This record gives sequence, C-alpha cells and structure tokens, in this order.
Amino acid sequence: MAPPSLNLNLVARDIAWTQVSGGGAWAFNCDWAGGSADIGNARIPGEQCGDKCATTKDCTHFTWTNTNGGTCWLKSGAVTASQAFGKTNDQAVCGYIKSTAATAPVGIKWNYAADGSYWSPSCDWNGQDFAKSSVRGSQCSQECIKTAGCTHYTWTNLNGGTCWMKNGNVTPSAAFATTKDGAVCGAVSGTPAKSTTGQPKTTTAKPPQTTNNQPPKTTSQPPKTTNQLPQTTNKPTTTKAAPVTTQPSSPGKTITSAWAAAPASATRFPYIECDKTNTCYQRNTFLIPAWQNIASTIQESGDMSFGLGRFYLVDPAGSTYKQFYLNNRQITFNVDVAGVKCGQNSALYFSAMPVGLGSQYCDGQGSCMEMDIFEGNVAATQFTTHECKSRGQVNGNQCNHNGCSDTSNTKYSSQVGPKSFIDTTRPFKITTKFITSDNTDSGTLSSIVQVFEQDGKTFQTGNVNTGTCTAEWGGVPQMGKGMADGMTLILSFWEGGMDWLDGGFGNPKCASAVGQSQPAKYSKIRVEPIA
Repeated sequence: MAPPSLNLNLVARDIAWTQVSGGGAWAFNCDWAGGSADIGNARIPGEQCGDKCATTKDCTHFTWTNTNGGTCWLKSGAVTASQAFGKTNDQAVCGYIKSTAATAPVGIKWNYAADGSYWSPSCDWNGQDFAKSSVRGSQCSQECIKTAGCTHYTWTNLNGGTCWMKNGNVTPSAAFATTKDGAVCGAVSGTPAKSTTGQPKTTTAKPPQTTNNQPPKTTSQPPKTTNQLPQTTNKPTTTKAAPVTTQPSSPGKTITSAWAAAPASATRFPYIECDKTNTCYQRNTFLIPAWQNIASTIQESGDMSFGLGRFYLVDPAGSTYKQFYLNNRQITFNVDVAGVKCGQNSALYFSAMPVGLGSQYCDGQGSCMEMDIFEGNVAATQFTTHECKSRGQVNGNQCNHNGCSDTSNTKYSSQVGPKSFIDTTRPFKITTKFITSDNTDSGTLSSIVQVFEQDGKTFQTGNVNTGTCTAEWGGVPQMGKGMADGMTLILSFWEGGMDWLDGGFGNPKCASAVGQSQPAKYSKIRVEPIA
C-alpha cells in the first residue's frame, strides 16, 4: 500500500524571465502589480509589444493580452521584476524596458532600525504569503520575527487587524505604495537589503498601531503561449557530461522555483489563504518525503481557476539541479490523471536549463532544448521533442516551438481514454525509450518510443525518429545532443488553450470527461538502462 500523502498548501512559483539587451526582460503569463499607470495601448501582435514600449515616450514596461485579438498595454512608472505576478486568463505577456526602481517607490518612507529591519505605512509586497495572525499593527513585526520562515510582512485592517507574513528575499524597491485597507509593510532583520537612498535611521522597527480587505494576492501557473517576444542576449553555452551506466532516480529534493535554493525539506512549503470572493484561490500540493510520489493539483474558486507551478528535482545535497543523461536509457513512472480534466495539462518533462540553483528557467518555447515525456489529462496525452539548432541556451528563433510528436497524441485514439483499452480513469505505467544508433551511450539518438502499460496490456503511443521529424531544427539526433549534456527533470501543471492537446469539447472524450480538478499523481519515477 502506498504511503499516505501529505496535504500542504503551496504558493511558490516562478516567472520565467528572458533577459534582453539594455537591461530589460519579458515573460509569458504575467502582469504588473501596483504603481503602474497605463499610458496607452495598441492592437499589435505580442512580439511587437516590447519594441512599441521602447519607442513610446515615458513607457517603462508593458503587458500584452489577447483582448480584441491582441492588445499591447503601455505603462509608465518605477518597476522591478519582483512587482510582476502570474495570470492565466488572457495569455498575458509582460516585460520591462529596464529596471527603473533601484530605490524605494515614490510615496514609501522607510523607517529603519539598528538591526536592519524597516517598515513604512501605505505599502504592500506582492504575494509570498505563508501565514497570518490577528494582531494589532504595532505587533506585526514581532509576530513575523517569532514565526519561522517569515522575512517580511504586511498588516491590514481586515477583520480588526491582520498580519500577513511572507517568505522570500526582498528589497525596499520591491514594495509598492498603496493606501488600501490601511496597509503597513515591513521587513525583519536579515532580509536583504537596505534602500539605496538616504541613510537608515535608528528608530524602532515596530509599525504604528493602525485601524477591509487584504489586497488580492494573485500568482498562478502560466500556460504556454505562442506569442514569442524577441530574445537577444542569452549567450550560447557548451556543456558536457560523461555518460553513466545507470540512473535510478535516487531520493532528492523538490524545489518550486528556479530562482531559489532548495528548501530544507521537500515537505515544507508556504501557503496562502482565501477570502470569500470568487477572485480568490487556493492551491495545494500533495507530497510524501523524498522522491516517490509527487502530485500536482489545481483547484477552482468561483469562476476562476489557477494551476500549480513547476517542481524541479535537485540533487540530494541540494546544491545543483539533478542531471539526467537520457541517451540509451528509458524513463518509467506511474501516473494517475483521472482527476485532470480537459483544458488542463499535467506534464513531466526535461529541460536543458543551467544546472546551478537560482539560474534562469528555459524550455523549448524560448531558448533551450526541452523533452516533453508526458503532457496529458483524462482525455489525451502526448510526448514531444523541442530541439534547438544549438546546444545550451540560444538566441533568437532557434528552437522548435511546436515540437515533433509524430503520432503520439492520443486525443482521438480509441485505445487511450476513459474506460478505454488504457483506461485513464485509473493509474497506468509509461515507459519512454531513447534508442541510439548503436545501442550505446555515445551513439546518435535515432528514435524515441513510448509505451503505456496497464493490467498486463501494452499500447505504443508513438515512435519519434529521424524519419518523422523535420530536419529544420536538427531532428531527433539534435535532441540527443542536448540530452548528452544533461537535463533537469521538471513537473508542472498548467491550463488554457489546450485544444491542441485534447481537442476541446468537440472531442467526445471531453464532452464526457470525468476530470474534477484533482491531483495528477506521479510515482516510481526511474531513469535506467533500456530493458
């Protein structure tokens, strides 16, 4: 019997910024919180939005959405990347021309204490809540200090006074000015770093007592989108790693952000609590210790729904992302997508992202190779290669964004689906084999074969090989070169625009879908020699 799952609430997620020349950056599925003023808009494709901002007087940052067929919203004001938040409902892309908020935002007057802590009235931080307490404003900083993991906080007059405790590295420039709900924000001793303007004053770090709702905290897992913005500064790299003979996925740690160090335990994550409105959300993850049973989940609140962020597997020491070398190997795992409905995508995949913790996320939609082992829900599954013309991180349009999947998509297959030959309402096993030309670790990757197994029955979903993938991007052999350099294992959950995966409600499987926005569960994940 499988060990019981541990039910934890999860907030942490990352926005995958792509840096561009001049100090700016852009990312999929995000928008700006607080302190931004729209100065105009234009109906243009997403890839033109950054240039439009750069050539518009006073424009410092922007958001593109699919409103009216595609609208670029031009914004002005001091901004840093930390003020962006994730959103999924309109395929948003956000970016900034350069970081313009090296100092505290206008209207925030920090009060510093000798121990390095600081606070100010009329301000807030974006997201990162993990606990709350009903206390007076003058008690909020001390409440944060005595709460393990709390680095900064916001107090509001909600319910007579609520201290919202937060976790993560922040600077004064990350706060935004607001008078909503009598907000007071601050950071406790040890939170980097002090403002670059003016000398800190030696005062008490205790905020004044103040006297209804906490500003919404809206971070959510982005879906992928095809509106590509320019990429100009990611330098190509060359990496190498010696082939290994066996790679069972030994216990490691999971990390929920590409920008942060691994947590001390795979089961300690912050949480966020909901209010009573339909714009509120709550996300959970279900974990047991180490690396045996990972589940991602999505929950709906009112008329809005949000997905879980990514998980990354790091080495047991928590020093680097654990690297897998897939040529002449197979990956096997059990998966249960019975509760993942149409329009949602639970994915297990590999990325050739840099190995150092805190390095930038990348995938085949942007600037490095990606191997999608499994993207699926109760109605459909698919595996796909996303090879790039060069190894490492690349510039410009060098990656196969659409990917090569041959016949691997099962949305219209009578063999895979609810109550089918492979019944997706129950757990099943997936084996994906990476076969080389000479059956050695150093051989050229020639084909990728995937087989589903359930109750002793097997079904081959596809065979991606040199004859089925276009040579424009280098095909399967080029994908093998990326694998030879080592890849990071990632689990994710996202939604929005999934007709390419499941066919939407024109697919009878979706019309009768049994998915109920429950966890997608993975277990017994192994990378090993081909059987």
